[in-house]
Amino acid sequence: MVRAVPNGIRIAAYAFVALTMLLLLAPLVVVIGVSVSESQFIAFPPNGLSLAWYRSVLSSDAYLRAAALSLQIALMVTASATVIGGAAAIALHRRNLPGSAVMATFFLSPLVLPTIIYAIGMLMLWSTLFGGVSMMTLWLGHTVICLPYVVRTTLAVLSESDPFLEEAARTMGANRIQRLVHVVVPQCLPGLAAGAFFAFNISFDEAVLSLFLRRADMTTLPVQIYGQLEFSPDPSVAAVSTIMIGITILLIVVIDRVLGIKRFASTLPMANVRLENIRKSFGAVEILHGISLDVASGEFVSLLGASGCGKTTLLRIVAGLESVTSGTVEIDGHDVTGLAPEQRDISMMFQSYALLPHLTVFENVRFPLRMRGIGTRDEQQERVQQALETVQLAHLGDRKPRQLSGGQQQRAALARAIVSDPKVLLLDEPLSNLDARLREDMQVELIEIHKRLGLTTLFVTHDQEEALSLSDRIILINQGRIEQQGAPAEIYARPGTEFASSFLGSANLLPATVENGRDGPEAVLADGQRLALPKDSTATGAITVALRQEDLSMSPPTAEGLNATVRARVFLGARNRYVVTVAGMPVRVLTANDVAFRSGDAVSISIDRERVRVLPR
Repeated sequence: MVRAVPNGIRIAAYAFVALTMLLLLAPLVVVIGVSVSESQFIAFPPNGLSLAWYRSVLSSDAYLRAAALSLQIALMVTASATVIGGAAAIALHRRNLPGSAVMATFFLSPLVLPTIIYAIGMLMLWSTLFGGVSMMTLWLGHTVICLPYVVRTTLAVLSESDPFLEEAARTMGANRIQRLVHVVVPQCLPGLAAGAFFAFNISFDEAVLSLFLRRADMTTLPVQIYGQLEFSPDPSVAAVSTIMIGITILLIVVIDRVLGIKRFASTLPMANVRLENIRKSFGAVEILHGISLDVASGEFVSLLGASGCGKTTLLRIVAGLESVTSGTVEIDGHDVTGLAPEQRDISMMFQSYALLPHLTVFENVRFPLRMRGIGTRDEQQERVQQALETVQLAHLGDRKPRQLSGGQQQRAALARAIVSDPKVLLLDEPLSNLDARLREDMQVELIEIHKRLGLTTLFVTHDQEEALSLSDRIILINQGRIEQQGAPAEIYARPGTEFASSFLGSANLLPATVENGRDGPEAVLADGQRLALPKDSTATGAITVALRQEDLSMSPPTAEGLNATVRARVFLGARNRYVVTVAGMPVRVLTANDVAFRSGDAVSISIDRERVRVLPR
C-alpha cells in the first residue's frame, strides 16, 4: 500500500510550485505595472496610474513602422514555415526514408543551438549568395528558426492518426493528390495550426536574427524596443510589451475558437490508471482479493468475467462509488483513493444509462458541464452539440429520454459521458440492454469514438465478443482475482488456464496424459486415443488439452483422426455446430453448412497439432 505523503513534504512541494509560478509571472506583472506609470522613468511599483505611454506608442511613427514591418515578416514566415514544415513532417511520417529518425532530430537544431550561431552563419551565407542583407534574407532567417515548431507539432498529430485511413481512401478510388488533400492534410490541421501560432509569435518577437540580417533602414519592433532601452529608456517599452502580451492572448483565443486547438487537445490520450493491491470485503466476505492493474493513457481495457466475479465492483472503486477495504487507486499519478467521485475527473456510463427523465437529451448531455462549471453557456452549448454529433444524435436534442429507442438512449448516455473530456471513461456493460444487431453496430461506433477521442477507457462486460472486438487489452477476472490478461488475440490464442480456455472462446477441454510418440509428444486420452501435441511442448504427466471448436475439422472415419460419434447438429446459418463424443466427453465442432452428418454417425475429428493448447491439471 502506498504511504501517505508527509505534510512537510507536501507543503514544500506547494511552496516550490508557487515560487516557480512567481518567477514566471513576476516579469509580466512588472511590465504591465510600469506601462501604466505616470513617471517618465522606469520604476516599479508605479507612482501613479496613466495611459499616457500607450498613447505615446500608438502615435509614434517609429513604433508603428517597426510594428508594421514585424507583422509583415511574421505573416510571411507563418505562411512559409507552415507550408515547408508541414510538407517535411508529412514526408518524414509517410515515407520510410533512410535516416528519417536522424532527420527528425536534426529539425530540433534551431531549438538547441544558440540563435546567434544561426544569425552569424546566415549573415555570411546570405552575404555570399545575395551580396548583402535584405527583406528576403530576414524572411528566410526567421523561417529557418520557426521550422522546428511546425515539424514537431505536425509530427505529433500524425503519430496519433489512424494509419489505415489512406489505405481505405485508396480502395474508394482516391489518387495520391486526393488522398493528400482530403485525408492527410485534414489530419494535420491541428498540428499545423499550433505550429503556425508558434511561428508567428517567434518571428514577431525575434530580436537577434533581426539585428544581424536587416538593413539599416529596416527596424523591427524588437529592435526598436532594444534601441529605446539602450539609448532612451522610458515606460513606453513596457506599454509596447503589454500590447504584445495582449495580442498573444488574443491569438490563443482566436486559434482555440476558430481552428479547434482545444478540441484537438482533448483527442489525445488522457490519463493512466493504477490499481495496487485492491481488496474489497462486504462484511466477512472478501469480493476482491488483492487486484493490481495498470492502464496506460488512451488504452481501452475490458474487465471480462462471469456475473459475480467482482468486475463491476472494481469499476465502481475506480469511480469512487465504492470504498476499498485496502489498496490504492491512482489516476494520472495522483492517489485518489479517498476522493469522492466528483473530485476524480472521471465519467461513468451505467448499464441502465441513468438518463434524467425530466431533462431533454440536450440538457442531459449538458448536465456534467453545469455541475462542474465548465465553460460559459455558449461554450457548453457548443460542446454538447459536438458530443451529440459524435454519437449521431444532433437531431434529437430536444426529445426526452422516454421518446428514444434503446440504442438512442445508449448514445445519449455515451455523449454525456464524453462531453466533459474526462481523464478516464468508465463503461459498465453499456451494450447489454441492446438487441444483437444494434449491439454489433454500437461496438463499431465505440471503436470509432475511442479512436477519435483517445480517452482512457475501462469497459466492464461478461460478453467475450464485446471484449475481443473492442479492447486493446483484456483483463480476465475469476472469483475476484485476475486470471489472465493480454491483447485479445494473444489471450484467445494462448489461454493460460482451464477457466481462460472455457470462458474465452468456449474451448473443448479433454483430460489426458503426456507420452512420447514417434513424432514428438502426444496426449493420451481417457479411452487410449492419441492426439499429437505441439512439437515444442515440454508438458509432462497429467494435462488438459484445449481444442477450439473452429480449429477442428470433421470427416468420415479415417485412421488419422480421433474417433467420435455425432450426438447433435445445430444449424447457425453460414455454419453448423456439431456436438460429438470423443473419449466419453462432449466436443463442439464448427463446420461449413455444406458438411452434413446425422446423429449417431461415426466420424473422425482432426486438428493441426500446433493449434492444440496444453494446460496444467
